[in-house]
Amino acid sequence: MVRQLLILIFKGKTGFYTGLIAPAVLIVGAVAVYYVIMCSVLYPILLAIYVWCTGSTPEYQIKPTFSTFSTSYCAIGLFPILVWLCSKKDLKIFMKVGSFGIVFVVFLMVFIVTTGIVSLGNTEYSIGPAYVSDDTIWETNQRTLVMFSTQFSSLAGCLGTGYFLHTCSLPILKANVNP
Repeated sequence: MVRQLLILIFKGKTGFYTGLIAPAVLIVGAVAVYYVIMCSVLYPILLAIYVWCTGSTPEYQIKPTFSTFSTSYCAIGLFPILVWLCSKKDLKIFMKVGSFGIVFVVFLMVFIVTTGIVSLGNTEYSIGPAYVSDDTIWETNQRTLVMFSTQFSSLAGCLGTGYFLHTCSLPILKANVNP
């Protein structure tokens, strides 16, 4: 309260409202980036489930399109689910799931290590340009590793969003009555 009063005294009403609106705009931007990343990560997962259930191999759409199943449909399907989750009044289930975060991180690390060990045993790797990696035939266990690629936007978005959200979450946790 004292901080808001000092801002109002020294910066005036314009500075006061700018100080209220600017963090909200930044958080909306971070949520938008997070939503785009969730949609781009959900699309390959849904395609893998489709291939596993039907046995057919659909075409992987890199750009969003409405003519076939793509990230556009993932975004449309993900939006009502997230709206429903965010409209819950009782958030105890999210707090309980969040308390098991280290368990999920350990599962992820074990998955990455075991997949890497299994892949080293039965996969032939070669280094090539980005256009060759798109033509990789997955049934032959021959993979092309791309050393430099322009398709790093999802990883950069995750890194930037995580970096930004840490600066937002630390004051919230610090001001918490029962941390």
